[in-house]
Amino acid sequence: MDSGWRMTAPLSERRGQHFSTVLSTGEVLIVGGHYNPAPLTLVEIFNPETETWRVVDSIAVARYGGGGMGVQLEDGDVLLGGQEGNPCERFSTTSETWSTDASFVNDRHTHQLTRLSDGRVLVAGGMNWTLEEVLTSTEIYDPATGQWSEASPMNHGRFAHGQVLLNDGRVLVAGGNINAAFDKTDTAEIFDPVANTWTIVGSLAVSKVGQVIALPTGEGLFVGGKTADTLLQDTEIFDPGSATWRPGPSLLEPRLQHTSTTLADGRVMVVGGRQSVDNGDGRRTVEILDPETMTWSRGDSMNVPRNEHSAVLLPSGDILVTGGATRLGWLDSAEMFAVN
Repeated sequence: MDSGWRMTAPLSERRGQHFSTVLSTGEVLIVGGHYNPAPLTLVEIFNPETETWRVVDSIAVARYGGGGMGVQLEDGDVLLGGQEGNPCERFSTTSETWSTDASFVNDRHTHQLTRLSDGRVLVAGGMNWTLEEVLTSTEIYDPATGQWSEASPMNHGRFAHGQVLLNDGRVLVAGGNINAAFDKTDTAEIFDPVANTWTIVGSLAVSKVGQVIALPTGEGLFVGGKTADTLLQDTEIFDPGSATWRPGPSLLEPRLQHTSTTLADGRVMVVGGRQSVDNGDGRRTVEILDPETMTWSRGDSMNVPRNEHSAVLLPSGDILVTGGATRLGWLDSAEMFAVN
């Protein structure tokens, strides 16, 4: 299936922990991110046909936080979550400009955003670093009114957690940090947007941070991550019917700050990630999960090792990976993987 990775034109600026999404035009929007010594306001768009970048209207407030900081709305606009007292911002794909939107009811950072089946947006958890308060609070954004309103709180406060929309329309959250000391939790719960309720479900095998994605089966997959002092190559599978977790197939390597992308045929591609707790070097390696056999296999390695990058599935079925970091600093490189 592999035809290799190829480098594209580099980003206009080095960055990691940025937000990326595929626009309705088929182009890719890259927003903000980290580049020492401060976050970025720079926004750029990638054209997959020419494999080039162009700079567009900047965001008003510098932001970082990776995939959890933004979400694409049903009308194609992009909503960027507020950050520590700053309002949200909304990107128009028509004019390629940003406008200020409503603020969250509660200040938060390192939260997670999920677009619900009915087009509304859920924000859950996060950290208020000014108060050093981990949030149980959740809110719902109504695109019709452009306003946030409080929803039922979670049972457990958390930030940098896994969060995913399941096939049945409910939202699964799992793991995460629970205080400013970055202690982890093994708890998980599900939000029912119709009933506006949170229900505690089975716990993870260990307390950890990491990513959760949805499988074609309707189950959730927790991929790798980190406990207090160990990177993980374990995966866990959540069964919405029994509301319990079971061990999944182990990754070929431990990973943190990697990306997990569902391909057009339902397979899952895991790319890069941190090599160890103490070593900031990224990985070049790639592995692919076959959901029918539930086994991992090696994919072609990237040209550049990286973690804290972003990855998106293009309309062509190819994968675009951008930016990220290694022990030596932030990256401006980007590369594409062609899937046969």
